[in-house]
Amino acid sequence: MTTQELIAAIRVRLDDQVVPYLASTATILEQLSLTQTEFARSTLALFSVATGTITAANSWLTLPTDMFLVKVVILNGLQLRAVTSSELDFGYYTFNNAENEGSFSNWRAASGTPKFIVVDMYSDKVRLVPTPISNATASVEGFIVPPDVFFDETPGSVIPAVNPQIPEVYHEILMAGTLLRLYMLFEVDILNPSKAQLYAAQWQQGLAEAQNILQTPLRRQMRLMELSRGFSYLTPPVEQKA
Repeated sequence: MTTQELIAAIRVRLDDQVVPYLASTATILEQLSLTQTEFARSTLALFSVATGTITAANSWLTLPTDMFLVKVVILNGLQLRAVTSSELDFGYYTFNNAENEGSFSNWRAASGTPKFIVVDMYSDKVRLVPTPISNATASVEGFIVPPDVFFDETPGSVIPAVNPQIPEVYHEILMAGTLLRLYMLFEVDILNPSKAQLYAAQWQQGLAEAQNILQTPLRRQMRLMELSRGFSYLTPPVEQKA
């Protein structure tokens, strides 16, 4: 469905087809944009490949503005392993034929040809390890959020500048999520609150079904890591009493 078709379908469900509208077109588009962004982040439905510039002596590679989860960086045909800073702090690896054998390491000071990307430091950057010693161009693969949907505001134009990027098979879920957001904007005495509960159920169920169809957990691929003895992220500190 196009943006115009989605707006028309949403107005039918809102019973808001007579001017002056209860919900303006700008409001519907805003909530539709927020909904498809939430859908993309929750399901990892949209994948993209972009080009990244690696600069010598610069440890940081800036991600595309729409990419929120990087999966892999490919440099000179080789995949750089995505890791966390803790994995390097406590892990074992080899830089320039020298193996790290200690519990702690000085990987931040290493330089050479990158082998890893550290993904848990910034939301819009990854750290290259070791720090690169030469300029290069890399391929960055990951999951993205879609651009906003909006109308071309040129006087007399009614053509959508951007249509939804979520596959059309999930547009009914987008409508449910958008309607839920719209119902939350208005006073209870204006719209039927029981319909808000219906759309909330449709939205949550639709998200769960989409995650199952798209195999979102496999796309995310979370890792488990064993820490050195005496270290734990989950156990709270115990207060010592005198």
